[in-house]
Amino acid sequence: MIAQDSALLVGIFKKNGLVVGGGIYRFAADRNTNTWTRFCYPTQMHQAVVSDTMMFGVASSNVENTGMENGSWIQFDSISLKSGNQLLPPIPNYSFENWDVRTVSYPNDFDSSLKWDINSTPLSVEKVNDATDGNYAVKLNTVVNQEQDTIVGAITNGIIDDWPFSGGLALSQIPDAISWDYKVHYAGHADFDPNVQFIFKLNGQEIGYFGRSYQSDVNVYQHENIPINLTNVPDTLQFNAFSGNFPGNWLMIDNIVIDYPAGITDNLNIQQMLAYPVPAKDILHLKITAKQPELVLISLFDINGRKVWTNRYDLQEGKNLIGINISQLPPGTYLYRLKAESGIVHKKFVKL
Repeated sequence: MIAQDSALLVGIFKKNGLVVGGGIYRFAADRNTNTWTRFCYPTQMHQAVVSDTMMFGVASSNVENTGMENGSWIQFDSISLKSGNQLLPPIPNYSFENWDVRTVSYPNDFDSSLKWDINSTPLSVEKVNDATDGNYAVKLNTVVNQEQDTIVGAITNGIIDDWPFSGGLALSQIPDAISWDYKVHYAGHADFDPNVQFIFKLNGQEIGYFGRSYQSDVNVYQHENIPINLTNVPDTLQFNAFSGNFPGNWLMIDNIVIDYPAGITDNLNIQQMLAYPVPAKDILHLKITAKQPELVLISLFDINGRKVWTNRYDLQEGKNLIGINISQLPPGTYLYRLKAESGIVHKKFVKL
């Protein structure tokens, strides 16, 4: 045990849901030892009381109050119950010989409820191959685990251990818009419903909130697009998504895109992107000049932000000419967007 820290051993005995014995036992820092020592604690139960349930647990630090210390540890083994001098039937896996290997796929660059949930089926956060961009999307599930606790599927680009969540993506410009693709299953309402949040902050203070809440089933991916209107330039963008508090709810999300005005990104590989003719009728031609080769995703969106066409292209260094057949699109105003690892360019065009 480090400094004034203490480990906790919990042995609680119940009958018909009521505590009838046991308690919390502490190992203080002055009991530090590198050798195995056998401990025995009285349950303080009356001889006439026969419990029907026993809960056992150990914590390596003082989780009841402040003062938990990094580096404290405790090892324990061979748990038994005695009545007088007689050993009672052993606790299952009392000597920790049996172990299951449990693994989860954790999304890079995101924090999620998976750190609280490894026992539920399904998990509260899943990698699924039903995607709109690339090979995978994320699915958030509201689940009830083996301990009958409701776990809300949650994901953030911040720090999930803090509430409200802290951290996020560093920004130096105001985006034009934020868009994403989603599906949702709405099993019911509890305290809050499946929702997506984009919170803009400046010096730790919220200066803008944009998001959507969902209260009906969407079985086919829909594209969501939110224009961003801010007075001040934020320094942080925090993305949060939740499956809601009702067990059975789920929310799938993919292809989260932050749109900036063309050319605003400092490290953008695209030097120039021109569309012609303007307006266009059958073929929209794009002339793209790139500093170096790069795989890009080019998409078309209607005025309501719905994706109407998309394709991938391998750009070469220098000038690239791409033709897009738009003859089947209804007349109107559209957005063409180029998404690359180095940034995003988007502009409007008119279809005759």
